Amino acid sequence: MHYDRDAASPPGGQTGDESDVLPIRTDRLLLRAFSIGDAPALAAYRSDELVARFQGWEAPFPRHEADRFVREMATRGCLAAPREGEWNQVAIEALGGQAAVGSLIGDCAFQIRAGEPRTASIGFTIARASQGRGYATEAVRALIGSLAARFGVEIVEAVCDAENTPSQRTLERLGMRHDPSRDRRVLFKGRWTIDRTYSMRIDAMRTEHRRVSG
Repeated sequence: MHYDRDAASPPGGQTGDESDVLPIRTDRLLLRAFSIGDAPALAAYRSDELVARFQGWEAPFPRHEADRFVREMATRGCLAAPREGEWNQVAIEALGGQAAVGSLIGDCAFQIRAGEPRTASIGFTIARASQGRGYATEAVRALIGSLAARFGVEIVEAVCDAENTPSQRTLERLGMRHDPSRDRRVLFKGRWTIDRTYSMRIDAMRTEHRRVSG
């Protein structure tokens, strides 16, 4: 698809350094900064036409672009103090289960809104082989919790293509709700579609997570 400071730890995960967003460890995942060695896996899943369909890049995704991307993310060093209005990509690594230990299975992203430091936009991508297992929900929930704990983010938003049903379901599982008044008709990759905006307050996500967890 195209985040209370008072919390002891973000729901769904634990962070390392108190001054930084990363790393975040959940039951099955490690959210971390990108490293140079991630380029082959990044290029592979971004080259999948089904993965790229609703994303801003085109498939195939060249290896040299993947190399450039991971170098930029690995050297940016901004996650302890992200700049407003700038997107930050976070690597999602599998810790076991159905995915190979240590494998890069996708990424998620966040942006602290310019002029609105209590609001963040989020996004996520999961490799096709790892979809349908709840990894996106697990990763994004932990990331959102960390943004709240570290930076006092209170509201999260995401934009999702109206035809991207799986991502819509992920956002709804997190507790986000579609706001029809903010729908936008856009021309994207040669077709007209509707961009849907989903949003929520982070306290609502925690309530939903407790309800679902029983």
